Amino acid sequence: IELYSRLYVDLSPNVALIAGYKADRKGNLYTGPSTEDTPALVEAAAFHDGIVIAQVNELVDDECDLPRVDIPGSWIDYVVVADKPFFIEPLFTRDPRLIKQEHILMAMMAIKGIYAEHQVQSLNHGIGFNTAAIELLLPTYGEQLGLKGKICKHWTLNPHPTLIPAIESGWVESVHCFGGELGMEEYIRARPDIFFTGADGSMRSNRAFCQLAGQYAVDMFIGSTLQVDGYANSSTVTRGRLSGFG
Repeated sequence: IELYSRLYVDLSPNVALIAGYKADRKGNLYTGPSTEDTPALVEAAAFHDGIVIAQVNELVDDECDLPRVDIPGSWIDYVVVADKPFFIEPLFTRDPRLIKQEHILMAMMAIKGIYAEHQVQSLNHGIGFNTAAIELLLPTYGEQLGLKGKICKHWTLNPHPTLIPAIESGWVESVHCFGGELGMEEYIRARPDIFFTGADGSMRSNRAFCQLAGQYAVDMFIGSTLQVDGYANSSTVTRGRLSGFG
């Protein structure tokens, strides 16, 4: 949130390079399910004498050929059609086969000792197999504890497949997403009652807004991290990648 905010204070970009699925000849941009932090970056540059360059997979003739307009053409200076589609790396596939017994035990302790005890209604579910195990256990262990309708109704997290059982069994009322997840597009399209979607059916993610919601509008955050020091500072740095703002 600090870095997004500083885009409008002392770190305003001179040039913003963004990617989208489609654009029309007026520059109107369709970003699809992975809008992420595009609006925050574009607005900071476009309205502070900066230049915005959009790479797209496809150029269409008219605005009517776009599923929806995510960024207006008046905010974009140049559109470049890529020679091949941009690459998206799936980050949170959370293969349930990799969940171990200790993850399940920790998940059961969290559900009974924290979620139930404090009646957690809204939550920011972080990454890791620990939270994946919690999501999968809600329709079984959570149901046995009689917690359905009492906890875990509103979520801020990416649309992980491990959340599907809880959604389909009626635990989840809403999910706002930081970004998309490859392979989940059709499921999201089928559940506009749960996810934030456009008229075209694709998700409208917004990382800046979801970070705000996940820090200031929920009952709790739970997640895993690589390492924590004695002052509880957490590192999100892995070799070759800075995966978050820390």
